[in-house]
Amino acid sequence: SCAFTKFGCKNTSFVEAILHHGCERKPAVKEFKEDRVIFVDGSEFMCDAVVCNTGYQNSFPLLEENFPELAKSAVRPRGMFKHIIDADFGTDIMFMGFARPAFGSVPAIAENQARFIARVVSEEQPLPDKAGMQAVIKADAEDYTRRFPMDAERLPTLVDFMLYNDAMAEQLKTGPPMWDIFWSSPSLWWKMHRTALTNHQYRLRGVGNDPERALRILKALPKGPPVESIIFTVTLLYSLFNYHILRRKQFKPNNMFMSE
Repeated sequence: SCAFTKFGCKNTSFVEAILHHGCERKPAVKEFKEDRVIFVDGSEFMCDAVVCNTGYQNSFPLLEENFPELAKSAVRPRGMFKHIIDADFGTDIMFMGFARPAFGSVPAIAENQARFIARVVSEEQPLPDKAGMQAVIKADAEDYTRRFPMDAERLPTLVDFMLYNDAMAEQLKTGPPMWDIFWSSPSLWWKMHRTALTNHQYRLRGVGNDPERALRILKALPKGPPVESIIFTVTLLYSLFNYHILRRKQFKPNNMFMSE
């Protein structure tokens, strides 16, 4: 595994605990003894108590009585169209906030989901039929299983922040006009790849756009360190070579590189 196939812990206290307070990183637990924990690598830890930080599970008891199949589907949002719509149930009930980015924030993703849901409710958003939704669901699930091989099954909400938002922008037709920006303001185009990834880029065009304010904020964002420019340049050239020269579809650059 690597940084691109794992989800991030949005907290640095465990690093401080390891550096300054004797905390140790351990593998999976093999078994418990009366006064100790045995790990799969054979190491042991003497302890008086164990705190199980196991997270939580999705549950929808309000749906279980009248809509048991929907309640079952909702606990695994990867089986829904863009983690929002159950293909069998349709748009009478939609879900928001059940796409958890590996790095990035849920509210930023939920903002684009809210824009999508608002357009669906107002009957302004075209949607694929049931078969089309199921095809998208299957393709998305396979993609995220490949991207997060160790965690996709265990965390059915897990997505890639940028790729998911780009996919929602494709649905909403709000993707940033990167080619236009490249020709009109190369410095801004370059900066957008070196600064924080925010939702302002999805406000440059399309429904609910506010390009003047979005551009003002994008221009004011701080630049990343030079090493990020090097990483971006190498990644872009590598992707373009594989996609255009070697015809490897999985290396297609995302919308930040090639929006039309």
